[in-house]
Amino acid sequence: MRKAVVATAGVLIAMGATAGTASAKTIHLFSKEQTQTLYDASGKVVTDPNTEPTPGARFYATDLDYLGTKRHHAKKAIGFDHIGCTFVTVNPFSTICDAQIALPGGLIYSDRSVAPIEAETTVFRITGGLGKYRKAKGGKVLSRTVNENDAELTIKY
Repeated sequence: MRKAVVATAGVLIAMGATAGTASAKTIHLFSKEQTQTLYDASGKVVTDPNTEPTPGARFYATDLDYLGTKRHHAKKAIGFDHIGCTFVTVNPFSTICDAQIALPGGLIYSDRSVAPIEAETTVFRITGGLGKYRKAKGGKVLSRTVNENDAELTIKY
């Protein structure tokens, strides 16, 4: 279950299709989990790690982001991401997520992305950005789980 949630979180964290322009940009990040919290449908924190979420449950996670991949990444984090997902169905798991990636010079975000949480790779559409990422809307973030808690993010805008 956790591996599936990380695919969705590492978020942030994957977001829609980019226009095929010559000025398209790509950023590769290793997203290392820092926190995760599951709330049941009534808003109570779930403390038993074996508890399966039910429709209406919410999952939140934060990660530190490093330029590069899991195998070859910077030693110092350059940003962080945050994701919040609501479970819509549980067999199969399906969620609606909001995610943000804060990087030097701005923020990239995805609102209300439908995510199949058990997928190893998830794509979120970028619905907006701030600062130097203000034109990122319409891009995508691809999140690929690399172990139970972490992900590699490919941001294209």
